[in-house]
Amino acid sequence: MTNAPSGSGFVQISAGYAHGVALHGNGQITSWGFDDWNQVGGTPAGSDFSQVSAGQFHNLALRTDGSIAAWGHDGGSGVGAVSGTPSGTGFIYVAAGSATSFALRPDGSIAAWGSNAFGLSSNAPTGAGFTQIVAGSQHALALRADGTVAAWGNGWDAHYGRPTGLLSDAPKGAGYTELASGGMHAGAIRTSGMGNALCFGDGTASPCPCISFGDPGEGCANSTGNGGARLTGYGTASIANDTFGLGVARLPAFKPGLLLRGSNAANSSQGLPAGDGLLCVTGLSARSQIKFTADGGEVTFENFQSSNFGSWSYGPGVPVYYQYWYRDGDNTCSGSGFNFSNAWTVTWLP
Repeated sequence: MTNAPSGSGFVQISAGYAHGVALHGNGQITSWGFDDWNQVGGTPAGSDFSQVSAGQFHNLALRTDGSIAAWGHDGGSGVGAVSGTPSGTGFIYVAAGSATSFALRPDGSIAAWGSNAFGLSSNAPTGAGFTQIVAGSQHALALRADGTVAAWGNGWDAHYGRPTGLLSDAPKGAGYTELASGGMHAGAIRTSGMGNALCFGDGTASPCPCISFGDPGEGCANSTGNGGARLTGYGTASIANDTFGLGVARLPAFKPGLLLRGSNAANSSQGLPAGDGLLCVTGLSARSQIKFTADGGEVTFENFQSSNFGSWSYGPGVPVYYQYWYRDGDNTCSGSGFNFSNAWTVTWLP
């Protein structure tokens, strides 16, 4: 666009179908480009904005108090991509799609309004803990606090009569930190130094015992009723400056478990059925002390080079595999009463 604003001091930019929106460091918004539906001329004044998102023909902006401003095309008669904007404060993120709008509430749950084409409103994932949301022409993605990605909407190209991959190819596992989406494509950034998730009980590896598959990117289903346990790495696995940690979520509350360390991934990362889950780690040579999960069904492990864990690294440049084993007496499809998370691998740095 030839009329994009000049100068400096911009801190965010977002592109719509034929217009752009940018946020100044002073909290003011500048819009330019195609303006048939007032998506440029309707830009709100003021200097209290903290985030902007451009949709196909409408825009959303988040104020510092967490209230939402919306302007531009309403998406057609009765759609409400603009007019359906929720009132109130405390929202933490906004995303404008084709004719559907999204926002994250203070607890990280998703609010959706506007068009429900392809289930974009009604099929938005439930629950809390989302940190970012992006929307394309017929799909949307949301990032959970544990670094996993949820995708919903249309995964089919009607013109060519084939899957687009927008849903089926959404990244599995954890460790993702930022999402982006265009009209019919999407991308995600994974932070380096954290490692990778592998060996999932979601139907992509060996069959779970009793076919009790979990949700994408986690272990076989457990008694929580919302999938299986998810193991996630964070920080940097450095022997000299260890900031690496492993967190496990979606566990039964107040149940014991421990972390396994091995030198190999079982069955070429497909896992071996054991108990009510998949054993993903072999060549076991270390186990952490037993820890009980908290009320929310979570547990963390840190300080891997400390005496509490012993020598948890095989040395720099060597991949290490981790998995969480836990008791789950309320879900004993196999009669064994124990289960596993997915696995996680890191290559420790010097």
